Amino acid sequence: MTSQKTPLAPLLIALALSLLFALGMASLLNYYKFGNTLAGLARANVAVAAQDVRESLALSLSVGMDLSALEGMPALLGRQTRVDPSIVAIRMGDMQGRGLYASDPEAARQPLPGAWLQAARAAKGEGWHLGGEGEMDTVGWVLRNNFDLPVALLGIDYSTRQVEAGKEALFPVLLRVTLGTLAAALVLGAPLLFLLRRLTRRQEKLAFRASVLISLVTLAGLLTVSWQAIPLFERHLLPKLEQNARQSGQIEAELIQRAMAHGLALEELYGVDEVLRRDLAGNRGLASFAVLDAGGRTLFHEAREGAEDEHSILVPIAAAGGSVRVGLDGAFAAGLVKEMSLDILVVLVVALCFTLEVLAFLPVAAGRSDDPLARSRDVRAPAFLFFLSEELSRPFLPGFVSSLSGQVDAGLQNIVIGLPIMVFMLVVAVSQPWLGALSQRFGNRRLLLGGALAAIAGFLLCAMATSIYLFILARMVCALGYAAIFVAAQGHILENTEESSRSAGFALFVGAIMVATICGPSIGGILADNIGARATFMVAAGVAALAVPLMLRLPGGRGRAQQEGGRRVRLADAFRLFRNRSFLALCVSAAIPAKILLTGCCFFLLPLYVISIGSTQTMAGRMLMVYAVFMVLMMPLAARYADRLNARSGFILAGLLISALGGLLALGVDGFWLGAGMVVALGLGQSLSITAQSTLVSRVAAREIQVLGDGYVYGVYRLLERLGNASGPLLAGVLLTLFGFRVTFVCMGLLALLAGVVFYWVIVRPGAGGAAEVAP
Repeated sequence: MTSQKTPLAPLLIALALSLLFALGMASLLNYYKFGNTLAGLARANVAVAAQDVRESLALSLSVGMDLSALEGMPALLGRQTRVDPSIVAIRMGDMQGRGLYASDPEAARQPLPGAWLQAARAAKGEGWHLGGEGEMDTVGWVLRNNFDLPVALLGIDYSTRQVEAGKEALFPVLLRVTLGTLAAALVLGAPLLFLLRRLTRRQEKLAFRASVLISLVTLAGLLTVSWQAIPLFERHLLPKLEQNARQSGQIEAELIQRAMAHGLALEELYGVDEVLRRDLAGNRGLASFAVLDAGGRTLFHEAREGAEDEHSILVPIAAAGGSVRVGLDGAFAAGLVKEMSLDILVVLVVALCFTLEVLAFLPVAAGRSDDPLARSRDVRAPAFLFFLSEELSRPFLPGFVSSLSGQVDAGLQNIVIGLPIMVFMLVVAVSQPWLGALSQRFGNRRLLLGGALAAIAGFLLCAMATSIYLFILARMVCALGYAAIFVAAQGHILENTEESSRSAGFALFVGAIMVATICGPSIGGILADNIGARATFMVAAGVAALAVPLMLRLPGGRGRAQQEGGRRVRLADAFRLFRNRSFLALCVSAAIPAKILLTGCCFFLLPLYVISIGSTQTMAGRMLMVYAVFMVLMMPLAARYADRLNARSGFILAGLLISALGGLLALGVDGFWLGAGMVVALGLGQSLSITAQSTLVSRVAAREIQVLGDGYVYGVYRLLERLGNASGPLLAGVLLTLFGFRVTFVCMGLLALLAGVVFYWVIVRPGAGGAAEVAP
């Protein structure tokens, strides 16, 4: 008997959706990378002008001059606005917001904008940036005295007209490239899918082969878009690079002329190399600075390592007859595309996962009902979209909370940053029992819809939050939505599967969560770096909204009880369960520490650490994706061999020790490799132990399960796990406040190591009570 052939239409739809997502995402990244590069060049040029003001102020304060009596400051501010035409105004005031100096004398005594003070507090004393209305932005700095105490605020309003003009010029060209590549990929891919369908006799292999083919076509499209982006970037960036080089040269020439006004000859100037090195470091598009005398001889020279000095611009130094030569980095535009190679790889991986989800969903959407799991599979697509929306915020959430905690006492900031994660996990933990009762009363579909609407509202509140308190409230709303969808999706699977197919049904549900953990953080980090955290929360709300129509397709009606068997439990039953030494040891030494490490290290510490070493939220997202990939690939293998070898306790112990190694790496490694090593160790360690822990519960608490039912025992076990989830960020925040990143990582590693020792002593050690209970 031959199986019915899969229609061609679902395969073509999967191809089109995969290409739309991948090419659209790649083009979006190219567009925003270009715009952010232009904006970065504009800010870098303004920063060079600001550095002159900052150094002049520091010099004046070092000789004892009063901040309010700097007679030369107005003239200096006026000169800087003339050197750089993009600078609209420069203002300086004290830390209370009182105006002191300005490039426009009439604005000198006006109070500084309140947004400046808020931005300075949120930046914790570093440089800050505010997007203004229309075509003007503001960058600013906190100015400090010799004792490193903040004494003044400096803000520069500058025009972004050229940045917007550059983006507008690139957009139609990039759009044509994207649409052309999309059309070509569809023309190439559709016949190949047709042939694949005709040549594949065993239909159960068609989905896998189709996903491979679609991924190869998508890869070809991504490479084509990226390859065509290089000349586009070069053509549109070169005029801006030349303008930046000319303005930077004018600023350096102005500094040299002011120094020579004190009677020094050009070759007698001191500290020029240091100034050139500093300004070169702040402007990525430049390859070198050189100061030449009247005869063309090089007196001072600084070059960026690895830059290609293809051509240069000369700016005259009127007072000396010499010039400043500014070299442009010829490989700058190509380097931007190289930087995006990892992003393109991430997009490809996500597109592959996306294709698999589409191929799994489309047969159900087309009305196929011969599959016994079809009624449970139809919840996977909305669950995947919802969990994807939540995972988008994972890599930038701590950093975004940090920007909202500027008014919090410095000693409490790291703890406050962890509060939204802790509150989210706590709400999920305590709300699931009564949400289960609601699903039985109103039905799973209604609870799914209610959870989706709550999550959408929560994401929108996150995007609009202006204080840490409002943001915590928004995350509580998101947590209610998350818990509701989790409970209702599980209830839907319980209602639509028999005992023989229930494990397969839950595997579909867990698979949706794991695929979302691969896709969400990586894409969320990219989006946050390019469009901002608030806009990414808006995207999350949109993705969650896409799940609503799919939820409406699910059957309605009231749910049935999800806990079958077992009598009504009482408080005394919990004490009975906790008197089981092995069950308690399993929870305290394995389940809870594993979740503390997950939320404390991966969700809280890692994003903050990546930013602290000068990397990006995109890199944090990539690292979290690596964790998820390890979980997806290793967890099924670990579960299979733990059962086959009957070595579940050994797998748990190995998982704890490997996780400990991730934190202990901080004893000898730092920077990128510390973050990467920690993620790999945690991913491998957690994948080894998670499924083994769940199975071991049925062994160590077999007597309690007979009396109380497995639903109650596993419910207590999951509750304790979720309390570990909630306590992880709090513990990590306290340690980070007291000791810093490296010691905190070591402490978390020691926690896992101690948990492993306890687990071995109580459960694994020959002669231990737990060892007898887990024996075959």
